[in-house]
This record gives sequence, structure tokens and C-alpha cells, in this order.
Amino acid sequence: MQSGAHDPAHVTLPNEGEIVGHLKAGEPVLRYAIDEPTADMTVDVLAMVLYAGQGVGLTNEDQPVAEIQEEMAVQACEILARLAQHRSVERFTV
Repeated sequence: MQSGAHDPAHVTLPNEGEIVGHLKAGEPVLRYAIDEPTADMTVDVLAMVLYAGQGVGLTNEDQPVAEIQEEMAVQACEILARLAQHRSVERFTV
């Protein structure tokens, strides 16, 4: 797409492009940039992107990511096993 051309998929967000901080090297950090806050930034953290998926509200304790991933993998395997068993029963009863 040409520079300056209208992009209907792009939505302008409030204060988009505003400098909200700087990297240690002095480079600006823009509002809505994909950068996550890090210790080497001087920045308004609340103006940064703070990633949080739908599952964040389901957490009840602090756990290492590897432990959470392991629990999720075990739960997924259990669900898939139940579905496979359910489908094999359906084949005989239909």
C-alpha cells in the first residue's frame, strides 16, 4: 500500500504515536507499540501494551510458566482421551 493511502483495516486509536517513554539507548517508545515494559526503559508503564489474555482472570496462584504449560498439556490430553472414548461409544450405538 502506498504511503499515505487509506487503509480501511487500520483504526486510529487515541493518542496513537505518542511517545510514552524511552529505551536505555534513548530510542522513543510509542503508545500502542508491541514492546512490553522492561527494566531498561524509562516509560509510563500504564501507557504501554500490557498483554493479558482471557485466561488471566482464571489464575488463583503465582506459578512458573512451565508449570502452567504442563498443567494445560495434561488437561488437554485428558479432554482428548475423553472425547476419543465418547466417539468410539457413539460409533457402536448409532
